[in-house]
Amino acid sequence: MPTLDMGTLQQPERLAAAERAERTLAGLVLPCDRLARLASRLLDVPMGAICLVSGDEILVGRHGLAAPLDDARRVPMDYSFGKYIVSADAPVAVPDLLAHPELRHHRLTTEHGIRSFLGVPLHDTTGAAVGSIVVAGTLARDWTDRDVAVLTEIAGVLDPIPDVRTPIATMPDLDSAMVLDQINEAFIGSDADGRIISWNRAAERMFGWSAAEVHGLRWDERILAEPVGKEFDALVAEVLATPSGQPRVEQGIARRRDGTEFPVEGLVHTMGSPNGPIVCTFLLDVSDRVETARAVGDQQSLLAEILEGLHTMLVVCDVDGSVVLLSRTLREFLEMPEDWTPTDVSGISNTVSRWDPDGRPMSKEQYPLTRALAGEVLSGAVLTFGVEGKDRRDFLVNARPVVSADGRRLGAVEVLKDITEQRLIERLRACEPEIVKALAYARGVREAGLATIAAIATTLRWPFAQVWLGEDANQPIYQMAFWAAPGRGNGYGIEREVLKRGEGVSGRAWSAGEVYWLGDLEAVGDPLLTELATRVGVRAGLGVPVRGADGPVGVLALFTEDQNEPGEATKAMLAGLAAHFGAYLARRQAAGFAAELGRSRNDFVSLVGHEIRTPLTSISSCADLLLADADEGIPVEREMLVMMKRQSQHLRFIVEDLLDLAGLESGHIPLRRSEVELVEVVRAAVSAERDLAEANHVELLTDLPDSLRLTADPARLRQLVDNLLSNAVKYSPDGGQVRLRVHEVDDLAEMIVEDQGVGVPADERDRLFTRFFRASNTVNSGIQGVGLGLAIARAIVEAHGGTIGIGELAEAQRGTLLTVRLPLRPPTVDDPPAVRP
Repeated sequence: MPTLDMGTLQQPERLAAAERAERTLAGLVLPCDRLARLASRLLDVPMGAICLVSGDEILVGRHGLAAPLDDARRVPMDYSFGKYIVSADAPVAVPDLLAHPELRHHRLTTEHGIRSFLGVPLHDTTGAAVGSIVVAGTLARDWTDRDVAVLTEIAGVLDPIPDVRTPIATMPDLDSAMVLDQINEAFIGSDADGRIISWNRAAERMFGWSAAEVHGLRWDERILAEPVGKEFDALVAEVLATPSGQPRVEQGIARRRDGTEFPVEGLVHTMGSPNGPIVCTFLLDVSDRVETARAVGDQQSLLAEILEGLHTMLVVCDVDGSVVLLSRTLREFLEMPEDWTPTDVSGISNTVSRWDPDGRPMSKEQYPLTRALAGEVLSGAVLTFGVEGKDRRDFLVNARPVVSADGRRLGAVEVLKDITEQRLIERLRACEPEIVKALAYARGVREAGLATIAAIATTLRWPFAQVWLGEDANQPIYQMAFWAAPGRGNGYGIEREVLKRGEGVSGRAWSAGEVYWLGDLEAVGDPLLTELATRVGVRAGLGVPVRGADGPVGVLALFTEDQNEPGEATKAMLAGLAAHFGAYLARRQAAGFAAELGRSRNDFVSLVGHEIRTPLTSISSCADLLLADADEGIPVEREMLVMMKRQSQHLRFIVEDLLDLAGLESGHIPLRRSEVELVEVVRAAVSAERDLAEANHVELLTDLPDSLRLTADPARLRQLVDNLLSNAVKYSPDGGQVRLRVHEVDDLAEMIVEDQGVGVPADERDRLFTRFFRASNTVNSGIQGVGLGLAIARAIVEAHGGTIGIGELAEAQRGTLLTVRLPLRPPTVDDPPAVRP
């Protein structure tokens, strides 16, 4: 357990001896820094020191100490381990300072992270403890007896420290076996000509030559491969010109006795002697260090190549926050030069803005790299970068501190993945339902096109967009609508209202028939695009063809400040959104054709109906007159007149149904709505149909609520129920049951009519509600009918804003199931159109 003996430390004789020892060690040939390094390496710890304990601790030799201890001569006693060793006057070993109740707060522990130390005392010639040689590490360590023996042997090179008042022997008088041969580093002494005059045992082991074999030879004659000749002479001259006491570190290539060459590093300094200057060199084989450096260099080169090939962006900073590494992709994003410096990064970072996922600006303390440098680990963070002159980009960020094996923080690393296109596609997917809804409620093509480009441009954060339409890919296109972001001014008329193939962004996309990107509007020399870029403040444009049923029908033109071309996935998504507008145009065109065809058909039916109804009325009237005057004795004539009247009335009913259907479909026959009790209407219709049902051996069954009221045309509602019931009874020639159920579902009146009749073939069901349709199985069965009843039922239902459809029965069940749904209140203009099930 280390203890302090203040009496020993403050003894005047001991303090004076320590001061004399400082002067003595300063004049010795042996460099104390090298001994401190030798001790730390032999004991495999990062730090070593030779110190004298006086009023302060005097550092006469050091290795691996951190600032400010690395260049201080005297340090306060608060930083001293030597005081414990001098107090004990014996080796002191502390395996873990943090486990010691007092030393855990030592300043070398709290400020420099030192966890363990070992020290042995140094004495003067009187035997007084004046200092120590100490080794220390940043990890806990159990010191062994061998460790103590090694450090004691190294200390023996200096112990005892000669008295400065005693003359110090010159180099020729030194006994190398007593001093130099005790150290493990090769020592070579040479004269002013570079000839070897001293050679210790470590040098013999390193080179394989004995002292006698090299004595008097120049370095470059036997043991030095580089430098040689004049270069060696120049080096010797430089060393001799260096003031005495100032060591130099030199490197070269040495040669062993067997001819193998290896790298060496020498600590060189000069000293005077009666025979002239002596060059003292402590030589170290640095093969392992060079090999390690080469391996580290190879690894760094490999890492650099890997980083250069990464698509992911990466930035690394040191413990001070200075950027030391940037991946190629990040340098390209920031438009940095290849020979960038941390100063360049600092300057560029001032032009980069950052926002969090909610769009709020971030302070420097909130940056992921800053937070990682403070010890935080971030995974999956999202932020937005905005570089001056570019559009904003979204990134997925991971950041973490970089820590050494012993827990020291070395810096931080941040990895960024550009997810701009991914998030953009997500936003475009999110706006797709808005476009579909807008197209469903649009009152015209211009409104539909404007809604489409507004939704797309707002999602892209692009400031300007246009809609162009055309009829033929070989003809010009016409500007139908435009949209500009707030503050971008009125862009109408910036481009012509008509563009030929290949003109502008839109004309180029129209001509190409595919998505077209123009990254620089002003580079193509088109004055229209130059004016657009100037007045709206955009730099690039994208043309997306709009395709209809028979090919391209237009172009959506979108303009942006960002000159980065959108990815293929984004282009495909935009083409898909444009397809919704194209489908809308196709539906509008088809609806127009259908409406025109319907009007023509209804006009024809009305014309023919009116022309037929008049002669039929005349025929029926004449038949009535002839029947009144007919002779009772001529039954054949009377029978013919009765048939004439019946057939004329049948034809008149058909004509009336045709005119009724045409009027309902065209809207020429208005509904007379009022509040109606549906249950009463159904009961009246069932009562009227019972005679026909009994004749057909059909049982009528109902499932009705007590009351169900809705707003409808009472007469048309009764006509609807009559048609459905009569149809079900008529097509049940073999008898059975007809069930009619009524109930309320989600603000709708639902009426289901189910029979057990002949049914409808599956491949003919889609034509069940069209005029004049009769199923093939009914035509062959001889059941009479025209095929207008269900068509009129459909027209009545749709005029009320409802739906009618045919349902599925159980596999073994025959017959037909029809379902009618009617709104309880009249539909408004905001309600979506009815869709037939």
